[in-house]
Amino acid sequence: MSEWDNYCDEIGGVCKDMEAQAARIAELEAENERLRKELNLIGTKADFCADECEYGPDATSFRLIADDAKRALKGAGE
Repeated sequence: MSEWDNYCDEIGGVCKDMEAQAARIAELEAENERLRKELNLIGTKADFCADECEYGPDATSFRLIADDAKRALKGAGE
């Protein structure tokens, strides 16, 4: 086996690692987007429920949930 064969084998391994990393990044980005959508939905539903309750402990609890969801979305880069 020549020196070039060793070099090409090393580069091939690096390329495969980079392809695996790119695939994993794509998976994580898709999961991140799914979680953002779900957090947004939770916040929207909690706001709606708080509006329906208007006042009292239930409304306060729903507002806290909505605020938590909004804070989480800000932390996720939205």
